[in-house]
Amino acid sequence: MTGDLEEVLLAVFWWDESGLVGTITEPIGGVDGERTVTVSSVFSEQQFAYGPIITGVEGFTTVGPSVPGTGDISRPNPDLEAYIDAVREEHAGIELEEPFPDAG
Repeated sequence: MTGDLEEVLLAVFWWDESGLVGTITEPIGGVDGERTVTVSSVFSEQQFAYGPIITGVEGFTTVGPSVPGTGDISRPNPDLEAYIDAVREEHAGIELEEPFPDAG
């Protein structure tokens, strides 16, 4: 990420051991110029059975409540479908729930 942001929300989803989808959106701090973010660096204590996949980020330019959907900028993961396909291919023998059944 590049820019000057007071706060960034990272949105992630994954599948649990039974193939059900879990989601989380968490504040991960700001950006002062440039910052590289990975799920493993933000959620180092979290265990993900299948995935995780970043769905997007949302940035806030001013200090205050960081409520999902109200950010000054929002960027979806441009490779989201490719990552979903890669996880499904890697774990082809496991039935993984559709992550976004109402999308499209």
